[in-house]
Amino acid sequence: MAAVAEQLPLPLSRHAEWTFESFYEGPNSETVAHLRSFAKGSLTHPLIVLMGGKGQGKSHLLNAVSEEAHPHQQQSIVLPLRELKSSGPQILEDLDHLDCLCLDDVDRVLGEREWDLALMMLLQERQRHGKPFLVSLSQPLGDIKECLPDLSSRLTGGLTLSLKSLGDEDLLSVLIDRARRLGMELTPAVGHYLVTHAPRSLDALIPLMERLDKASLATQRRLTIPFIKTQLLKKSPG
Repeated sequence: MAAVAEQLPLPLSRHAEWTFESFYEGPNSETVAHLRSFAKGSLTHPLIVLMGGKGQGKSHLLNAVSEEAHPHQQQSIVLPLRELKSSGPQILEDLDHLDCLCLDDVDRVLGEREWDLALMMLLQERQRHGKPFLVSLSQPLGDIKECLPDLSSRLTGGLTLSLKSLGDEDLLSVLIDRARRLGMELTPAVGHYLVTHAPRSLDALIPLMERLDKASLATQRRLTIPFIKTQLLKKSPG
């Protein structure tokens, strides 16, 4: 992640592995292309709203934008509002100097008056300074009835990019690639079994693959359907 302003003593964590290269585009190649252009500063739209459900990769893509912006712009940051909500809307102050600003899970705070006002002020400041702004939402703005109308109107006026769900073949490709990166072999037949018998979202499947990797190493067994059956019956740790 690019340098973080010194006046922001925030508990931020960097996900160096969340890059555009590690994101499986599938049906979202056009959305990823727009975000790459945004990161490089070649997409002139001042506000992008990235829409997508849980597990579709919004946080991954925001981090990828911040990582890619670093060589092209001096400062970038991702603020995960789901995690930072308890810090209060004051965390949005003094951010207008950042070249690339990404706010993740904005809908977690929309509809709360103090947050709405802080977001309005931030939007105005960034527009005044000609600085780009990227936010992510998990639900349509129309579903957040309490959101200030002016803020809702400004966000609606941004360029909205919507992530599409991955189909079974897409999920299979992701799992085969993930297994390869972990040093395992996942055959298409075994992968199809996994896709149809485990939760069909990447935020569930990727941790499951890592758990299968550890179990495979511990037992010295390959990824077979019988082996996966036994592992799916076990509860994940924690």
